[in-house]
Amino acid sequence: MFWRNLLTRVSKWFDSAKKMVKKSLSSAYAKIRAFVAAIIAKLLYFFVSAFLKLRGYVATIIAPVHNFFVTSCIAHNYCSHP
Repeated sequence: MFWRNLLTRVSKWFDSAKKMVKKSLSSAYAKIRAFVAAIIAKLLYFFVSAFLKLRGYVATIIAPVHNFFVTSCIAHNYCSHP
């Protein structure tokens, strides 16, 4: 009888410990997922911002050149449309 009670108590203790470890691992996994999601969001924001800034720089470089050719085309009647 003593050994059965002891075995039951030890079994319950192991079940409790197993549940605690499972809960702890689940919590750690959720924290890691949130951390990775935050890193991905920050990287995405950085690359989108860099792309938009680069696009702005390219537009400011190309716009005067484009305007020069468009105005000279219209001024000299090189365009096929009026």
